Amino acid sequence: MVTSIRFIVGIIGSVVCVLLYAVPMLTFKRVIKEASVGEFSCMPYILALFSALTWGWYGFPVVSDGWENLTLFGTCAVGVLFEFSFIVIYVWFAPKDKKKFVMVMLSLVLAMLCMIVSFSSFIFHTHRLRKLFVGSIGIATSMSMYSSPLVAVKQVMKTKSVEFMPFYLSLFSLLTSFTWMLYGILGRDPYITAPNGAGCLTGILQLVVYFIYSRCDGPTKTAKDIEQYACYSMRFQCKLILASRSLKHIRALTFKRVIKEASVGEFSCIPYILTLFSSLTWGWYSFPIVSNGWENLSIFGTCAFGVLFEFSFIVIYLWFAPREKKKFVILLLSLALATLCLIVSFSSFIFHTHHLRKLFVGSIGMVTAMSMYSSPLVAVKQVMKTKSVEFMPFYLSLFTLLTCLIWMIYGILGRDPYVTAPNVVGSLTGILQLVVYCVYRSCNEPTKTLNDIEQY
Repeated sequence: MVTSIRFIVGIIGSVVCVLLYAVPMLTFKRVIKEASVGEFSCMPYILALFSALTWGWYGFPVVSDGWENLTLFGTCAVGVLFEFSFIVIYVWFAPKDKKKFVMVMLSLVLAMLCMIVSFSSFIFHTHRLRKLFVGSIGIATSMSMYSSPLVAVKQVMKTKSVEFMPFYLSLFSLLTSFTWMLYGILGRDPYITAPNGAGCLTGILQLVVYFIYSRCDGPTKTAKDIEQYACYSMRFQCKLILASRSLKHIRALTFKRVIKEASVGEFSCIPYILTLFSSLTWGWYSFPIVSNGWENLSIFGTCAFGVLFEFSFIVIYLWFAPREKKKFVILLLSLALATLCLIVSFSSFIFHTHHLRKLFVGSIGMVTAMSMYSSPLVAVKQVMKTKSVEFMPFYLSLFTLLTCLIWMIYGILGRDPYVTAPNVVGSLTGILQLVVYCVYRSCNEPTKTLNDIEQY
């Protein structure tokens, strides 16, 4: 009986989800008509493709037990078809420099998927461990997607206008999250339930904010406006990934200026919140409850310093920020801490061995770290486009590579794949940065000094 109800709920969730996958068709209809991608970015579609591929693999019988998640697999298969079609159209009409960047990002996403498939197929030998590994990565990707509408909530609160938050898209996003949350509860699947529970909360928040501010605005937006908001929301997800780039001590240059001017200006607090979350996650990973004793004491010590730095930066930011920015920062900080509490609760009370706890927390840490280490690709794109290394300082690229190499060796010596894997990615992107720098430096002015690093 429960299985039948779950299957029906999955069908309903699939229908609503496919409608949301189809929203960008409005964009690509315009792209085909104008034979140009204009200022549109392909990043949202690449990220959505990665999410669909990850959850599709989770629903496949190799990871799941038989076809227990058939509806999830079917929905993701349709999602992959949509997103791949959008990317092909984008590449067809994009200029040469944008094509190169899209191909690099697509290759990185597929390489990460191959790594996930290889790990789950050959290292873990039971459905439970495979679901734990792939599901943990799925939770991290889904959480970032469901948190992206917060930028629209911020915009509405700032402008007192619901222009960029269409009612029907918010409603259908809530319905999608609710049906998949119900699907996860009926199947007792925490990896599907948890991120969709977060999606329900952000969906309810959107609708509450909409009803509060709808009286201050013009008529409700129609379906033609939905795609603009969808891209706006997805671009925020890209910013979440690209924002967490800078090394911790370099940010002191920013806050020295903030204190001097007694204003945060146009600076965003998102990078510091994300790095705080990353430091807290890896700090918890190295804590004796997750790790076996103090085997990762050096990681814990490094993360403790990171938490101290980032928390100090956030406090300074809040002190000098205007009221509307303070509200958004507190909201985002609350979401990051709530996600951490969820991770701590899962790893403490649901998993009862160090092996399972490291698998769960390490998988989430891998996603956050890989996101941070892949972010320099946006600087590589800028260099290739402008033929200038202005925004890619040599010393920052070099020290980032050295950091990744050291932690990669640390992970290899400790036979820890969760530390090794993301730092391998970081080492590769670091080498790529240095190669691109050496190729394009002759086309530019003298090497940037340390005073220019903060700008990058």
